[in-house]
Amino acid sequence: MSGCERDGQASSGTVVRDASGRPLTILVVEDDRDLLDAFTMALRVCGYEVVSADGGEAALAAIERCGKPVDVVLTDVVMSDMSGVELVRRLSVRNPSLRSLYMSGYPAYVLSRYGLDGQEDDFLHKPFAFELLEQKLEKMFATDGAEPSPPRDGRDGA
Repeated sequence: MSGCERDGQASSGTVVRDASGRPLTILVVEDDRDLLDAFTMALRVCGYEVVSADGGEAALAAIERCGKPVDVVLTDVVMSDMSGVELVRRLSVRNPSLRSLYMSGYPAYVLSRYGLDGQEDDFLHKPFAFELLEQKLEKMFATDGAEPSPPRDGRDGA
């Protein structure tokens, strides 16, 4: 399942925009449906436009259907159909300015299979307080022209 929220309206009526005035869009990819729904709703309340998907393949399809630029991908690392690292690598080919935030509840020895150690600035260890996600997003967008997170090497953990 995946969804595309086009209104970007927060409960306060504010919309988070880039320097040019375009609403900022976050792709949320999480295979736990309850977490996916929670992240999607919370980000919308904060004023972001959200594209959501419950896996890597669904995320690629959702991006095609929505046809809008994505500013950040917030993705689980370990998913059944495609790792979040591989997803970001594939999306970055199309959109080199894409920024990424990875999240996982797995320990470092599992994350190392994906080229992560859980200590990166672009990583959130589940469970985490939503305020931490907000802080990372604010920091990410604080500087116009900020460089995107480089894609990982895409090891699939096999």
